[in-house]
Amino acid sequence: MSRPVVNALDRYQRERLVFAQAALDFTRQPENVETLVAGGAISLLQHLSQDVSPGIQHLATLALGRLATHSQEVAESLVTGDFQHFLVNKVRATLNEAQTRGSSPEQQIRRAAALCLKGLTRHSEALAERAVSGSGAVEVMVAALKDRDTDTQEAAAWVLGNMAGHSAKLATMVADAAAVVPLAACLSSGELAVKRIAASALSDIAKHGVELAQRLVEAGAVEQLVATLRSPTGKDMRLRRQACCALGQIAKASPELASKVLQRGGLAEFQRCLAAEDAVARRHAALALRDVAKLAQGCAQTMADRGCLSALVAALGPGEQMYVRQQ
Repeated sequence: MSRPVVNALDRYQRERLVFAQAALDFTRQPENVETLVAGGAISLLQHLSQDVSPGIQHLATLALGRLATHSQEVAESLVTGDFQHFLVNKVRATLNEAQTRGSSPEQQIRRAAALCLKGLTRHSEALAERAVSGSGAVEVMVAALKDRDTDTQEAAAWVLGNMAGHSAKLATMVADAAAVVPLAACLSSGELAVKRIAASALSDIAKHGVELAQRLVEAGAVEQLVATLRSPTGKDMRLRRQACCALGQIAKASPELASKVLQRGGLAEFQRCLAAEDAVARRHAALALRDVAKLAQGCAQTMADRGCLSALVAALGPGEQMYVRQQ
């Protein structure tokens, strides 16, 4: 083979890789998005996301995901071009391959594609619905929750949580795709980041009413959330916030569900959160107890009998305690 030809091909390969890496680096700064878009980087990166080199595919897809996360305009342009179908197919295809620990090219592309879907679903209900309708994205993300690669699990939970957070309609779509059980199972994952986003996604599903909250109870999510708060990782500030909030969203849906949450260990965990140093966790616990007390006299009486009133007062600052005593 002619040496000049080989050199030219090698140079072309290197330059594609250099551009993809540079674009990814530029996307770390949101202020670069406008320049990249104006310069036509979106179409160039879409082309490179289908490159013959897995490494270039990975970098280009990650860059597009970051751009979509930073900019709703970019996300809309990708969805309008049906890029979500390409992403879903990438995740689906690589999920069916042998999975091993480490960073194989297939794993890297799968993670990048799931992260890009996260960017497409974050901005609005309408855009999220367009991004998943007809693409099979929800079902594929549910399957990805069971992936051995925890980065893929985390990205999939983000996509489902983004959807559920937008509306009851999309939350029902997530629940109908059988996402609740694997999301609850993610709370047992060894990776803290997966636990955090799984708890957040469960909270986003439960907040839309009694029917969806009931599905979480039936899936054993209450027990999983309580166990998470009692585990060593439950000391993590962000995880404690999300798990406490999720329990509160379930409990406030109806008197029946409130009783189940209290009976299954939720009350003790709310009290523990009230004693936490983190003000956000204390607030979540206080709001949950307030909402439960408003639902039924029986729940309020149970809370009073279990020492919740003194725990609530203790959670206040010194000045606020003085005000309560004066009243």
